[in-house]
Amino acid sequence: MKKYGANALTVLRVLCTPLILFVTNKLLSGIHTQVVEVFILFAFLYFVICSSDYFDGKIARKYGIVSRFGAILDLAADFSFVVFMHIVMILHGIIPAWFMIVIIDRFFNFIITSKIENDWAGQSFHPRFDNLGKYISAVMYIMPFIMGVDYCFFGHELFITNGLVYGIAGISVITSYSRIRNIKSAIAPKANDVNKSL
Repeated sequence: MKKYGANALTVLRVLCTPLILFVTNKLLSGIHTQVVEVFILFAFLYFVICSSDYFDGKIARKYGIVSRFGAILDLAADFSFVVFMHIVMILHGIIPAWFMIVIIDRFFNFIITSKIENDWAGQSFHPRFDNLGKYISAVMYIMPFIMGVDYCFFGHELFITNGLVYGIAGISVITSYSRIRNIKSAIAPKANDVNKSL
């Protein structure tokens, strides 16, 4: 059971994603009268998804069952959850459509730079995290929850949501540039060594 526990939590996250998309759409559409009840279900599903994301990695590292398959499955689950939750927010006019570019850039920049680092180290693919990037990714993960709270309970002015959107967009540009620059710095000495040997 320990061997499959981490991946089971990731699969749970995948299965919960369509449910929370349905509940989120219902919460934001205003086609119900029981806002509190729907929000409690929304919050519960969000808690389950965030908990599974937190504990799957913890379990894998604790029992030494980190695998390439598990890492890719985790990234795919995170990507689908974050992207589709933000699409729901865009469809309801809560955030601008251009923010999807920021989200996609975060994921693909992360994957590509991680792959380059792994290739140069002669390793199979494993995610390579940077400290600031971790925090930005965590904020992006919980942003739809904050947006739901902002929209349902603090009026439709969305001051908190707008602050997050523009703040995260600005910081993401900086971290994306930083990852690319760090990768170039890391591979430059090896590239020079290869050229000298030729």
